[in-house]
Amino acid sequence: IFYLFLGVGLASVHLARNETTEEKISFGMKKIAIIAITIALSFTGMYYSWKHFQAEYFFGQAQKAIVAGDFQTAWIKYQKTIESMPYEYVYFHDYAKDLFDVTSQHIKNVLPTDTVDILETNMQEVILMYEKARELSPLQPYVHANLALAYIIMATDVYGTTQRLEEAKKLYEWGMEE
Repeated sequence: IFYLFLGVGLASVHLARNETTEEKISFGMKKIAIIAITIALSFTGMYYSWKHFQAEYFFGQAQKAIVAGDFQTAWIKYQKTIESMPYEYVYFHDYAKDLFDVTSQHIKNVLPTDTVDILETNMQEVILMYEKARELSPLQPYVHANLALAYIIMATDVYGTTQRLEEAKKLYEWGMEE
């Protein structure tokens, strides 16, 4: 429907501006063009608003699940949030932040060795989400700082090495300067 109205509107504008024809274009044709383009833009706005509303709904559900301690449900709701609005860095950042908080709380406790794989998987997901947030909004300093902290936790607590610590230091310093 959007493309239909947009096509009608643009064709009407083209006809209204066609100076090679000697026919006089009626005022009604200009009205059709304006109405069709307005309707097309309205559909675009409604679609975007719906997707944003949907993302906010899932985001709220994820937040409630975090508070309730139902982390599996929270991660699923965050994934749905990101699917709804894949170009909003804040959803990637908040998902990573909550997953990081939960994972780092587990790291602080004494863990059996069989949970190390889960921690590694979670921290890889955290880093992936922070990197996506950084890609979408490269000038947000807290994204850089949080990504640096995730690198540090991954290197020291999960791998027990200093791998990527230099990159983490640069990211953190840049984030804290801003």
